Amino acid sequence: MRQFPPDALARWRRRQETARRIIPIVHAHAMAVWGSAIVVRGWRMFAMGSFTEKSWQRASSLFDAWFAFGFVPRHPEIDFPETQTFPTSSLARHWAGTHLGVSDDDRAFVAAASHSPWSLMEVRDIEPGRSIDLRDLLGGRRMTVFDPELSLSVLPEQILVTGVMTVDGLSTLFCPAPFAMPGEWRDEARQIREADEGGGWVLPEDADSYSFEVFTAYRQACEDEDNQGDNEDAPLRQCQHRPSEYSPTLLRWQITQDVPQTIDALRPIVMYAGCREIDLELGPDGEARAEGYWCRASPDFDDDWHTLGFLHVDEGRLSAEVPTAGLADELQELIAQLLPDARLIGRRGSGFVAPVMKAE
Repeated sequence: MRQFPPDALARWRRRQETARRIIPIVHAHAMAVWGSAIVVRGWRMFAMGSFTEKSWQRASSLFDAWFAFGFVPRHPEIDFPETQTFPTSSLARHWAGTHLGVSDDDRAFVAAASHSPWSLMEVRDIEPGRSIDLRDLLGGRRMTVFDPELSLSVLPEQILVTGVMTVDGLSTLFCPAPFAMPGEWRDEARQIREADEGGGWVLPEDADSYSFEVFTAYRQACEDEDNQGDNEDAPLRQCQHRPSEYSPTLLRWQITQDVPQTIDALRPIVMYAGCREIDLELGPDGEARAEGYWCRASPDFDDDWHTLGFLHVDEGRLSAEVPTAGLADELQELIAQLLPDARLIGRRGSGFVAPVMKAE
């Protein structure tokens, strides 16, 4: 059991209450100083594309928190001609710096919030009612957060859109989105990293510059839910399957081999034209992991192939997302042959955003 400070629960509650109290104050401050123009700019910088009414219900609290703590209206190194001067820091920092009545505790909270950017966080393990083990899919770092509430509702392999606030040895989630994304969106996180020059892990000091991509992925996942899976942007939708059979499924195995050995064992189902479609990489902590594709040559064309699902391997764990129950059955049989010691520890429906927070 992970050990936390004796006052962890009280501090967690205080952080939740402080964020809820400060957000509307900062919004009112922004409207009083800059008017609706600041909101328009925030909208343009929040995410690509338009939210449907239903998906906006899943994102409004996320926008409110980001608008207060993460939104920087004018980059300090870029000088655009403007009709009015927007701040080069977050709106919460501007509020804290221009109001004499702000308490020291609130100033400290605002400062900590500026170092808690939102990212795509994979749920690795859970201690219900106490803690969540996370892996930052952009930065690669692993962390354990104290959260007696969400640890009762999240599931392994889900992805949280959240920041992590760490102060005086206690890490807690910072203003998470109210819905979790399915594990298939790990592929989107990898594409975000690979789109950047170098394609390496995102450094902590650069993480806040990826919020636009993070929130866009969240919007797309919500849109997939709105359309009942009929969304071409959804990663599993791009895998080979019959649309009428679409039933996203997550499989999890406990494995005894190390990551390189597991990749070698999976070679028959991850090879195409002599190339291995799964990549071994080391996280910032030196931990080996691999992500890639279950693929198969097309029966119709010698130079064509099909992606059937996504595979994820790290120490002690193999997981897969596939678009249909039939493919899940087939993959189970293949893994039993290729990795006889692997033990199936979970199979469940996946593919849609799932509520992890109670509506207020």
